[in-house]
Amino acid sequence: MDDPESTMATVAHFVEKLHANMSSPHEKELITARLLGIARARKDARALIGSHAQAMPLFISVLRSGTPVAKVNVAATLSALCKEEDLRLKVLLGGCIPHLLSLLKFESTEARKAAAEAIFEVSSGGLSDDHVGMKIFVTEGVVSILWDQLNPKIKQDRVVEGFVTGALRNLCGDKDGYWRATLDAGGVDIIVGLLSSDNAAAQSNAASLLARLMLAFPDSIPKVIDAGAVKALLRLVGYENDISVRASAADALEALSSKSPRAKKVIVDADGIPIFIGVVVAPLKSVCKHQEYAVELLAILTDQVDDSKWAITAAGGIPPLVQLLEMGSQKAREDAAHVLWNLCCHSADIRVCVESAGAVPAFLWLLRSGGTKGQEASAMALTKLIRSADAATINQLLALLLAESPRSKTHIIKVLGHVLTMASHKDLVQKGAPANKGLRSLVEILNSSNEETQEYAVSVLADLFSNRQDICDTLATDEIVHPCMKLLTSKTQGIATQSARALGALSRPTQSTIKSKNKKSYISEGDVKPLISLAKTSSIETAETAVAALANLLSDPHIAAEALAEDIVSALTRVLGEGTIEGKKNASRALHQLLNHFSVGDVLSGNAQCRFTVLSLADSLSSMDINGIDSTDALDVIALLARTKNSVNLTYPPCSALADVPSSLEPLVHVLAEGSPLMQDKAIEILSRLCNDQPVVLGDLLVGKPKSLVCLTNRIMNSPILEVKVGSAALLICAAKEHKSRSIDALEAKNPRGYTERTIFQDNDDFGVPDPATVLGGTVALWLLSIISSFHAKNRVTVMEAGGVEALSDKLASCTANPEAEFEDTEGIWISSLLLAILFQDANVVQSPTTMRIIPSLAILLRSDEVIDRYFAAQAMASLVCGGSKGIHLAIANSGAVAGLITLIGYIESDMPNLVALSEEFSLVCNPDQVVLDHLFEIEDVRSGSTGRKSIPLLVDLLRPIPDRPGAPPVAVRLLTHIANGSDMNKLAMADAGALDALTKYLSLSPQDSTETIIAELLRILFSNPDLLHHEASLSSLNQLIAVLRLGSKSARFSAARALHELFDAENIKKTELARHALQPLFDMLNCGSERELQATLVALIKLTYGNSSIESSIADVEGNPLEILYKIYHQLHR
Repeated sequence: MDDPESTMATVAHFVEKLHANMSSPHEKELITARLLGIARARKDARALIGSHAQAMPLFISVLRSGTPVAKVNVAATLSALCKEEDLRLKVLLGGCIPHLLSLLKFESTEARKAAAEAIFEVSSGGLSDDHVGMKIFVTEGVVSILWDQLNPKIKQDRVVEGFVTGALRNLCGDKDGYWRATLDAGGVDIIVGLLSSDNAAAQSNAASLLARLMLAFPDSIPKVIDAGAVKALLRLVGYENDISVRASAADALEALSSKSPRAKKVIVDADGIPIFIGVVVAPLKSVCKHQEYAVELLAILTDQVDDSKWAITAAGGIPPLVQLLEMGSQKAREDAAHVLWNLCCHSADIRVCVESAGAVPAFLWLLRSGGTKGQEASAMALTKLIRSADAATINQLLALLLAESPRSKTHIIKVLGHVLTMASHKDLVQKGAPANKGLRSLVEILNSSNEETQEYAVSVLADLFSNRQDICDTLATDEIVHPCMKLLTSKTQGIATQSARALGALSRPTQSTIKSKNKKSYISEGDVKPLISLAKTSSIETAETAVAALANLLSDPHIAAEALAEDIVSALTRVLGEGTIEGKKNASRALHQLLNHFSVGDVLSGNAQCRFTVLSLADSLSSMDINGIDSTDALDVIALLARTKNSVNLTYPPCSALADVPSSLEPLVHVLAEGSPLMQDKAIEILSRLCNDQPVVLGDLLVGKPKSLVCLTNRIMNSPILEVKVGSAALLICAAKEHKSRSIDALEAKNPRGYTERTIFQDNDDFGVPDPATVLGGTVALWLLSIISSFHAKNRVTVMEAGGVEALSDKLASCTANPEAEFEDTEGIWISSLLLAILFQDANVVQSPTTMRIIPSLAILLRSDEVIDRYFAAQAMASLVCGGSKGIHLAIANSGAVAGLITLIGYIESDMPNLVALSEEFSLVCNPDQVVLDHLFEIEDVRSGSTGRKSIPLLVDLLRPIPDRPGAPPVAVRLLTHIANGSDMNKLAMADAGALDALTKYLSLSPQDSTETIIAELLRILFSNPDLLHHEASLSSLNQLIAVLRLGSKSARFSAARALHELFDAENIKKTELARHALQPLFDMLNCGSERELQATLVALIKLTYGNSSIESSIADVEGNPLEILYKIYHQLHR
């Protein structure tokens, strides 16, 4: 068989002999044994057997029906054939699997060994890509049968166990679907049990299976842990185990720790760290691969388990890890660097341990000689380890930077940038110093043709300039700035973005540049155009970076003009809408710079852009530091826009955007409640401009943040700026108007008396001709005091004790003493009267010595041309008369106030609804003029004195119809009745003033029933004076009274009868033909009147008929049998 032809002939001969009718069973045992020997010994023989057309069918025939020995030989032969890649699939497709599975179940150990090995070999190529082969295994149920063979109840042979686990390892990948059934069948316990086998192959295969199981089903990990797999695997990674076992165990531990935080903790608790460290420090000659696994596992543990970091340190793991940085494989060096970086990040104490182990030189070596991952890990660790910018370290880094290797300088640049941030100001700016050399080397790299290096260098420079603002002023020179500016036009967006960031940091304003306000020397015309282009780029991140730089540069008017011409505003508004909070801050600052140079109309192109800007800025306040410079910029812009009125570009005030979107006010109210006094003042300026448009919303928001109310009070009392005082008071009014009780409670909780003890009156004693701002401040303060005083009586006393009444007295005296003054504080006058009306509701205030001094001023105001002035002066007097003494009443009467009060009579609520509503809000009377006059005319001295007589003609004038004062006549009649009652002189004065004619004419107009009644009553009183019975108007009065008897209401007829009673005392009246017409209505009244009415009617009839024969004869003509009527009344009265 030494030559190929002989071998081919031999193989063909033996194969032919396997036909059923050509050899006996024993002979077949011998033949299959010979074929097995040939297959094991010769590679070419294996190829010949595999290529023989009859070989596989005959082998399958033997497996099906041959003797046990022949079957074992064939199974072993198939194992040998499968060692050839090109024959393995041929064996599988030949149909051997079912028969091998049958053989695996034999009692014979040799049979099971041969079958298990064959199945292992036929599956060893991996079948995940062979769909036909995989289908065969699935169809035959190979995996489940193999798992059955591992059942702990079966005392399986060690060799068989190894081959079975190996076959399962081949068939069960980390993505296959076999595992669920395996889990359900208790597969985890089986695998973990095999880890403790004394068979190295079984241990290795079990560990590998366990790794695949956990990768396929991470939810199996708790079962794995609970089954005790961690301790078993940790034993297997020990140096004393077979290399394949350690490798598989390391794989399983990696899968376990990478998928489960709990597993990491369990590994640490099981003293896994010392075991891994032991592997790391083992002799390098034979365990290099296992060092990699151990270090990789340490990297995975240290990523998430804090305890592992101290465990590594305590186990002495730091020195060997540092040693690995120089002597380990590339992967071990990378993982060791990662572990050491994790350790440095954990605590300063561990970092010191790492540093003392000589890690810095080792990392610098790795930075030079390592691969990409090693360099990255080294750079990360060095940024943690290096804590000072010593010259030696900088020089080493510069040497690496300038050397040929490594080819990529990115990580060296990163470490150098880190070191430079810690250098002193002197070392960074002084030419020749190591730090300065390092910085200028980075600048030189900006001219590199390698874009990756360029981007890293400019990014590091941007970080350096951002972190070290102290060096920017000195280093902002042409030789440093121009290379950065050149990169703005780079086609690589990252480079352009980072260069913009570096320029932004360099141009950031400092105290010296703010004071000088000079243009940066390195900026020339056109230089900002690339920056503006970047600001308009599609990347919002890049746009934000460019805007940050522009925000610093726009303080220069020339740059601002250039940017405005290039439509930078559209980029700014985009960042305001879409950017991060940092981007919004810079956009706010940039807008602020532009608005410092140009008008709102020039900067913002129309209503939509202006509205968007206002709302975006307001919204951005929610995310900013409330007292930071960024919030100041945003508030300044909003305040500036709020002050802006309509212009060519803006048909609506920008402030209207806030009014239209109430939610935009919330951040401003928050600033008011929580900000510094400076920020509060800015918020007050903005919010106070919305008091007219959104008083309810503002009131709700302010009351929702009680602290804001306290802040407003403090600003009223403490701010030196009048506009702030005014705005604060206006906002407090909004809150108090909508939520009076809650507002006052909030104020009183923080300022029990202060807010009413300090008023604007105490800031200025001169009330001659104040400037408009002072007037506005006074007006709003008066409003606020009015609201506060109306809430509680104690507040009214507090205002009085604080000098409020005296101040109001002085203010009104000053205003009324100069009625023709060029400037008139019209609003402040009536609000002062309103406040007095509220204060005078308290008797203690009324008794103030100042009260008497106020009355003359109020009397003068009652002669004002403005109804509102007269109305609230009357309110003040109404409060006085309701709680004052007779002396105060007389003082009012003698002040000449009555005439002014009469001018208010008759205005109905529809004519001045706002005044009436305001009065009701402050719990004041609706008709103060009537209240005062009623109280005054109840006093005899007032009625009978000159005040009463002077009032008569004025009141009589009101009896005549006045279109704009329809309610005047009834009031005038009532007041005239007061004055006439008991005074014949006043009755004559009324007649002389035309009262009789006026009353008669009024009756002729058929007024309301109640009015008819009081007119008839007044006529009765007037005609009770005998001198008036002969007045020329008496007969016309008689005529109208008779008409009332006929057509009037019951009460009116009663009053008319009483008036006739007085008239019929005159002979010249009762004997007239007109008097005869009174008979019928008087007798009609006798039929249906009450006793009181009967008496009045009878008296009138008696007076009419007594001694009047002509009337007596006319009684017979009265309808209804008057005698019978009188007879009935007689009996009724004498029962």
